[in-house]
Amino acid sequence: MNTSLLTDKNFVQKMKEKLKEWIKEVDEFSDKRVACDWIKYNVHLFSINYSKELAKNKNGERRKNAKKLKNCKNTI
Repeated sequence: MNTSLLTDKNFVQKMKEKLKEWIKEVDEFSDKRVACDWIKYNVHLFSINYSKELAKNKNGERRKNAKKLKNCKNTI
């Protein structure tokens, strides 16, 4: 997991919500090791998906700003 995500308040809040859901779901598992692995797997997937979405948003902003800059240069 990218530890820099831990400074993102939105990530932390969403992770807390997801963990509550996952903990409720693992109550159905009889083997605690399987339950632990399942939670770790979901944390891993959630972190990756959140990072990808964050990168997509940042790249979209960069493209938008680059386009604005190019338009400004063309008008000058």
